[in-house]
Amino acid sequence: MSERAERMIWVKVDRPAALGHAKGRLGWALWLIVVFLTLRAAWFAQVALAFDGGIALWGQVGLMLVLVTMLVLRVPLAFPLMILHGAVVLIWFVRGLGEGQEVAALVDLGLHVPVLFYMVEGLRPNLIYRHRFRAYRGGEADAN
Repeated sequence: MSERAERMIWVKVDRPAALGHAKGRLGWALWLIVVFLTLRAAWFAQVALAFDGGIALWGQVGLMLVLVTMLVLRVPLAFPLMILHGAVVLIWFVRGLGEGQEVAALVDLGLHVPVLFYMVEGLRPNLIYRHRFRAYRGGEADAN
C-alpha cells in the first residue's frame, strides 16, 4: 500500500453540506450512468412487450426506473439499490450461461462493473449518496 493510500481517510459530513458542495451535484459520469440505466430500462421494456416478459423482467425494469429516479434526486438509498442492481445483473449472467446469450450477458456485465466501481470509489458518488469525502492525514488536499 502506498504512503498516500495509508494517509487517506473518509470524513463524514451531513446531508445539507454534502449536497451544497460543488461536487454534491451530479457530474457527467453520474449523468452517463443515468442515461445508461434509462436506455437499459427502455430496452428491457421493449423486450418484455415483444416477448410477453414475466414478472422478473418487469421487476428489473421497475428497479432500473426507481434507481434512475433516486440517482437524479440524490437519494442516499440509491447507493445500496445500485449494488443490488449489480448483483441482479451478475445473477442473470450466471443463470444464463449455456442458453446462447453469453455474449450479450457478458457485455451487459462488462458495462456494469465500471459503473459499480465508480459508485463505490468515486468522489462524487461517495459525497452525494454516502455523505463522506476523501481527506488525507497531514493536510494534503485531494487533487481529484
